Amino acid sequence: MTDPSAPTLGWPSVYSPRGARGHASTGGTTLTIKVAKFRDVSAGTQPGQFAVGERTTIGSLADVDPTYQKLMDDPIAQVLGIVGPGGRANLTPMWFDYEGDTVLLNVAAHRTKTGWIRNSPRLTSLLVNPANAYHWISL
Repeated sequence: MTDPSAPTLGWPSVYSPRGARGHASTGGTTLTIKVAKFRDVSAGTQPGQFAVGERTTIGSLADVDPTYQKLMDDPIAQVLGIVGPGGRANLTPMWFDYEGDTVLLNVAAHRTKTGWIRNSPRLTSLLVNPANAYHWISL
């Protein structure tokens, strides 16, 4: 059972064309990881449950709270969200993996999706605990 007072973490998109994360420099742009804390409602509703709590900045994926680091380390599928041509969202389930501050994507070089990512490298990875849909992390 999840602690109802424990925050759920979420990230806005913080992807670079080369997959660099944290304070890496990519083409002159410095990226940071912003953490927004949400309330865990798995134990029921509570006042302010839809409000975003405090926002903080961390320097590395290694600084993620261990509760959510486990989601990144366990062998679970992510849902990769990208925007295709014409602005339509494209969601694809695939395995999630990372090395240090680099998120690895399992896409073949000749696929259309790979071209979309190269042309517009803005994407989101969503990892949801298969045992508790209220325990998730979005990168």
